[in-house]
Parts: sequence; structure tokens; C-alpha cells
Amino acid sequence: NDIKNNILRRRGFTLDVNWPITGDDIGKLLAAVNEEARPTGYSIGTPDGCEGGTLVSVMTDGQIHAFYYHATLGHTATAEGKTKPGRDCAEPGEWAHSAAMRDKHIPLKNKTFCSVNNYYKYC
Repeated sequence: NDIKNNILRRRGFTLDVNWPITGDDIGKLLAAVNEEARPTGYSIGTPDGCEGGTLVSVMTDGQIHAFYYHATLGHTATAEGKTKPGRDCAEPGEWAHSAAMRDKHIPLKNKTFCSVNNYYKYC
């Protein structure tokens, strides 16, 4: 996933698997995303079904991104918009990242998802 490599790995962004995610960690992710992807908006939360992990949804002019982190469980992130490229799998303590082309004509098609159950089903 080229965008994940550019945004996270090239900037040396990692998290320790043994510790919960912090506000500083989110700040580092958003700084990397701001520099590489130039977002038009984003949200941060722990949606139902994400088992305590953190989902960061980022909208850019042309794409929608889902970044999902869970410290102790394997997990997936999925972004859907004009395209549905599928989910990205990650081990505990790593960011899962999925990106899709943003649908500018039907905004409700732009969605992000996270799951720990899909990891064991698809990864």
C-alpha cells in the first residue's frame, strides 16, 4: 500500500505494542497525514465493534482513508468511496490503513470501518 508506506513508514511512525495509544501518538499520525495527504477533514474515535481500538478517518480532496490501531488484537481497517479496494490487516500494535477514491457526487458513499473480527476471518 503506497500511501501507507509514504505516510507512516517514510516518516518513521511506529507505536509500541505494549502501551495504549496516546494523544501524542495521534498527533504524530495527524502530522504525517497533514504533510503527505493534505486532508480536508478527519475524525478520531472508537466506534462500536472496534473493541477499544482507535479509528482515525481522513478525507482528502480525492481520497478517504481509514487508519485503525489496536494494542492487543489483530485488526482490519476498510475505506470505501467511489472505489472499494478492500481491507488492510495489521498485527497488534500496528496501524491498519485502507484508502479509497473519494466519491464527490454521493458523499454518503464515503465510509470507514474497523474490526477485530474480520482479522481472524480474512487475514
